[in-house]
Amino acid sequence: SQNDKRRIRQLKPRDPRRALFRNVAAASEPPPNKVNGVVVAGPHDTTTAGTGKGAPTDASTTAVAHGNNIPCKAVTAAAPAVASQESAKKGDIDRLLDGRILEQKAAAQRDRARRLVEQNRMVASRKLSLVLDLDHTLLNSTKFVDVDPLHEELLRRKEKQDRGKPRRHLFRLRHMGLWTKLRPGIWNFLEKANELFELHICTLGNRAYAAEMAKLLDPTGCLFAGRVMSRRDDGDRMVSERKDLNGVLGLECAAVIIDDTPGVWPRHCQPNLIAVER
Repeated sequence: SQNDKRRIRQLKPRDPRRALFRNVAAASEPPPNKVNGVVVAGPHDTTTAGTGKGAPTDASTTAVAHGNNIPCKAVTAAAPAVASQESAKKGDIDRLLDGRILEQKAAAQRDRARRLVEQNRMVASRKLSLVLDLDHTLLNSTKFVDVDPLHEELLRRKEKQDRGKPRRHLFRLRHMGLWTKLRPGIWNFLEKANELFELHICTLGNRAYAAEMAKLLDPTGCLFAGRVMSRRDDGDRMVSERKDLNGVLGLECAAVIIDDTPGVWPRHCQPNLIAVER
């Protein structure tokens, strides 16, 4: 009561009767009204929630949430709406993910069906796929600026002698600034391999380089028939430093790889790989 509070204030700070009167006063006060754990002002309260100052109120006073001045009626009314919005967002995300998963499954099924058709066709022609690397496997190229003058003169003489042969091995590509030399025995190898395999080129070189090398190895276009896979020209380093069999005809398990760098191929392709010396 007000009298008890007045008597407590009149006592000295260390007077033990202060604790006694304080406990009696607290026990005599009615418990506060709570809604969802928040103290709210009742219809006959004379203090504003969250403050210790007296302020007259009546029964129509709106209850206020402690600490943030949000009406409790607004809080309780907004909670279902917020939960509904969160549920709707979660449902949209789930539907989006389900749609993407279904699209990926459908794409994988279409790719496998295509590969099976190609594989059946290749088996009917008694052929498998052979994937060939370019640099240090079928040929080797070097830039003009990397060749010293003495070797440059020797290469020019050799290229001039080789120019009249039907199956030459040395090329001076002025428009690309490159010297290119084919591996010894390459023409016989490609001729025999074409009888047993459908030949593919797979290189980490760019598209222009791969196309130019394919012309040197296959002037008539009957060996590779456009089956040339090269590094993407968009600068994607993850793609440019790795190889795969995505562009190879037939099933991956029916492909043979010849490369001097096994590390550029994923682990599941390693059983298909034949490593060659440079």
